[in-house]
Amino acid sequence: MIRIVYFNLILLLLVNFSLENEYPEENPLDYGNLNIQQQIMNLQAAQRSINKKNEDISDAQYSKSNSKTIPLQLKEDYKFVDNWPASSKKLGAVSAVALDVYKNVVVFHRSDRIWNAETFDPQNIFKQRNLGPIKENTIITFDRDQGNVINEWGSNLFYMPHGLHINGNYYYITDVALHQVFRFNIKNSTRKPDLVLGDPFKPSMTSKTFCKPTSVVQLENGDFFVADGYCNARIIKFNFKGEKILEWGRNSFSGEISTGAEPPNNFAIPHALTLVPSKELLCVADRENGRIQCFSWSDGKFYSQYHSKIVGDRLFSVDYANDSLFVVNGPDVRNRDVAGYIFDINSGEVSGKFGSFLDPHDIAVTPDAREIYVGDLSPDNTGSRIHKYLLNGIKPTITREGDSINTVPSTKLPMRHGETALIVGSIVLLFAVFTVGIAILISKRKRRGKKIVGHLKFPWERADSKKLFYNEYNQFEKIPQNDDSTSDNQNEFA
Repeated sequence: MIRIVYFNLILLLLVNFSLENEYPEENPLDYGNLNIQQQIMNLQAAQRSINKKNEDISDAQYSKSNSKTIPLQLKEDYKFVDNWPASSKKLGAVSAVALDVYKNVVVFHRSDRIWNAETFDPQNIFKQRNLGPIKENTIITFDRDQGNVINEWGSNLFYMPHGLHINGNYYYITDVALHQVFRFNIKNSTRKPDLVLGDPFKPSMTSKTFCKPTSVVQLENGDFFVADGYCNARIIKFNFKGEKILEWGRNSFSGEISTGAEPPNNFAIPHALTLVPSKELLCVADRENGRIQCFSWSDGKFYSQYHSKIVGDRLFSVDYANDSLFVVNGPDVRNRDVAGYIFDINSGEVSGKFGSFLDPHDIAVTPDAREIYVGDLSPDNTGSRIHKYLLNGIKPTITREGDSINTVPSTKLPMRHGETALIVGSIVLLFAVFTVGIAILISKRKRRGKKIVGHLKFPWERADSKKLFYNEYNQFEKIPQNDDSTSDNQNEFA
């Protein structure tokens, strides 16, 4: 019995020792020999370790939805898809990725524009206005199956792309250089937005102005949320007309020093947003705090938060599907794996892992959670900045209504109910006429005493029927991609 107790104690000590070495505590660093970006990262990590407190928030601890256990090995059920996208379209830093109404993949990229330490002055004013807007199309639509370019637009509109959210015909876009939020109804125009919030090139903090806004997400009733983002560290809810309903949040680097986790409602760059319809939650990627915070989408009340040592100190983006929160992290001072991770939204535990990235910036997941798309600021060894993963590497069987792979250009809109009814009625009428015609022909043949069987042949029964059909599943020829292995050196500022 005593031997068993000694054995268990030794085993426990060994486990604790291995965990301490795998996740060491922050160490003092000599900032004099580090570059500017590394200094900023280390300073932010040091500020996080101080654990500041906001007097307005009760001393709430992490909810049960906060991962504390570390599994021995994470499941990796998602497999990388080679040669996707098939197109040779050259992309700049991909700041956002989303799925349109047809479930095609839409990418928002920066072309040749680079965000680095010289892009903004200390007052967050864009210093490269003289360059003008990006001349190339910044919004590219790829078909989800083959990855061919379907449609592109967005030239001469944006200075520093950041966020993209799509709800039906509405495209919500944020530009951190302009400090503005745009909404385009692509049914009407891809050149003129139907709603613009914020003053161009003027960082501010009012009910309709922003400072480097990062992300938008819209509810089905038309209300939408804006993450106002790099400077103001707040979430604002608007109605469809762009009138403010409520706001919450403040910078996590303010307040008195205390122990424990960062308080709820404090943000160190609210960087991405997603919705959890089953729980009516808005979830926020709290980037420099390395966590997800979730709030009631009706009143902004804090609900839960998700954090794990596995994911690390930085968490760039989040998307929800099938009771899971899919996230991508970023480089941090502890040099953890830069990858994708999956939180179980009910238990809060990290249930899976996928991919390996350089500077992942955004993520989009299909509603059935079978496909994952990640946008990266830096190109991989093939030159690609957009990556696709499939559950178990198997092409999904389409089972959900409206989840089909559609290669119609994204500017084409869904048919209205009246148009659908007209088409259905026309088909029924044509079928009725065809049936009556066949009946008349059979009746005439009977009256003439001719045999029916063996004489009446439809076109597809003829020997030359192959000429009547066109094979719509022609194979696409692979187009080699351009080699672009250079990094933008912008992972901290993006």
